[in-house]
Amino acid sequence: MSFVRFYRYHNQIILPTVKQADNSFYFDAEPVNVCDLNAKNELAQLIHDELTTSRPKVDIPENAETGQSIILDLLDIKKWFQFEREATMFMIHGDKDYYKINVTAHHRETRLWTHDLIGERKLPAHMAIDEVVAMLMRIIDEDVKEEERLKAKENEPKPIRLLPPPPPSKG
Repeated sequence: MSFVRFYRYHNQIILPTVKQADNSFYFDAEPVNVCDLNAKNELAQLIHDELTTSRPKVDIPENAETGQSIILDLLDIKKWFQFEREATMFMIHGDKDYYKINVTAHHRETRLWTHDLIGERKLPAHMAIDEVVAMLMRIIDEDVKEEERLKAKENEPKPIRLLPPPPPSKG
């Protein structure tokens, strides 16, 4: 079974090591890889490596109670909401049957928290890892293009609404 979680933040992918505590609680841990969004080959290799690395369960980390985040520390951001307003989270969970891919972010148009921007995508577990990684790379590209489309839409001039002329006066 595998679980990978990474974040797109501006033009970077932040890919922490995900560990599983004894109670099935997943948490982001060191090392954290940061990759430029345009470094496609490096990014694909990092995702591939994370998907194929087996990790034993570990004890719950001491800082789990504090809410401290290695992601926020790395980016020098004080509050999680500052990060999540501009980040997209990608999760890949592999089990004996499927790789399940979910994408979570603030919805670009409504600005409401959306737990799944793309709908859960399931890939068969027997699919080659390189094909799973290629699908993830396409999903990242789709996310970037959608954000660019919405930014362009925000910059379009807004139509001016003219009021109808007043009715002719009687008299």
